[in-house]
Amino acid sequence: MVPSLPIGAYSVSASKRGFQTYVESGVILHPATVATVNPVLRVGQVEASVEVNAAAAQVQTSTSEVSAEVSSQQVETPPLNG
Repeated sequence: MVPSLPIGAYSVSASKRGFQTYVESGVILHPATVATVNPVLRVGQVEASVEVNAAAAQVQTSTSEVSAEVSSQQVETPPLNG
């Protein structure tokens, strides 16, 4: 309730983070009357941004050698075929 507003046409808006802004234009105020506005706030766009910073793994480019590390556990317990 907002008392003591001058007679005239008004635009009413309501907003809340995460919701679309509600706007109603042409709300006319007359003396000794009550103007009712029933705003409906609809869920707005959800925005999120994620920034990832990481260093790239070093790649050996001077040779075409392919290698891999094998742990002692892998040597002691090889996979069984069949």
